[in-house]
Amino acid sequence: MPDSPATQTAEEFRIVKRQLLLNAFARGENAIKNGNLILVCSAQPNEGKTFCAINLALSIASERDLTVLLVDADFAKPEILSTLGLEGGKGLVDVIVDPSLDLADCLIRTNIENLAVLPAGRQHHLTTELLASERMGAMIEEIAQRYRDRVVIFDRRRRWRRPPPPCWRCMSARCCSWWRPRARASRSCAKAWP
Repeated sequence: MPDSPATQTAEEFRIVKRQLLLNAFARGENAIKNGNLILVCSAQPNEGKTFCAINLALSIASERDLTVLLVDADFAKPEILSTLGLEGGKGLVDVIVDPSLDLADCLIRTNIENLAVLPAGRQHHLTTELLASERMGAMIEEIAQRYRDRVVIFDRRRRWRRPPPPCWRCMSARCCSWWRPRARASRSCAKAWP
């Protein structure tokens, strides 16, 4: 939790977040288009991607002047809600499928003041096609523009073997990935924060 005593792991997340925040809100010639979007992914399952996404979000949420939107974009195995002990509801897939659904109506507030979560949403048989759709690209652009003053962290299943769908290419912020053998995401928010 953000108010917990500092640990070595928490300090490492603070170091990582500092550079990401410098990039996210850079001005002038150092500005990065959609720099407030961060994609956390991994090459293999069970490398600790969700653990890293949650802990990075918690670390950034501890900043006094920033808010974080944590997006569960792992449609095949969404774990953010269960890891944080949150109830599910409509999410990103539902917004992509139903253009009349407002993204803001799907956000879940947490007990951490500066942190909100956008769940993956319901399972859908055309997830791959939805991810590659123009609507998904528009959603990412909308998230980047609508929530320009906050950091948006996407927890994504794994890197693509081929180039990613066009909608993910607009995320020009830094992609983070940590390789930790046998790392597993914990099942509680208290355990998730180092």
